[in-house]
Amino acid sequence: MFHYILQFKEIYILLQNIFKVRAFYRGMKYAHWIKVSVFAKEEESDTLILQKLASLFPFSIDKLLKKEIALGFFEKKICIFEVLLKKDKEMNAFIEFFLGSMNMEEKNILLSQLDSRLDEFLHFFIRIDKRDFIENNVISITDSGDCFHIKISVASFPKKRRTAKKVVESMIRNSMKRAV
Repeated sequence: MFHYILQFKEIYILLQNIFKVRAFYRGMKYAHWIKVSVFAKEEESDTLILQKLASLFPFSIDKLLKKEIALGFFEKKICIFEVLLKKDKEMNAFIEFFLGSMNMEEKNILLSQLDSRLDEFLHFFIRIDKRDFIENNVISITDSGDCFHIKISVASFPKKRRTAKKVVESMIRNSMKRAV
């Protein structure tokens, strides 16, 4: 009898989690926060990089933008531009706009590299090639350091890697459906 109660409880918890996850996807809650940042080296145009950073968003980032100045190798000045999104409305608008701006090939790259782009804290990382985006206005995924950095704190319940992967996959696949 005790064995059956234990099985019933496990099945009940499993079903509860499945339905919560499905309801969660319908609610479009993909992230707790999103940080987008880019470095501008001394020899690069701050204003051009700032314009390109702003073009990643479907809304004004004037109030959200933080600028920090750091020193790099040989005491060269580096400007760090950072935008932190915390409101669901802004995050959803950014995700929809950003993923909508990517081509299918880049989305497939994200899906195929999902494991390596999701860390143990359930942060999903995307790097956009800075030169390609500035010169050609093309969003291309890169692994190099000279890039626009996007860090998404994935909202998953339960807070497990497997669930977070499903959330990110759903986010990308939903953008693929909208593009068709």
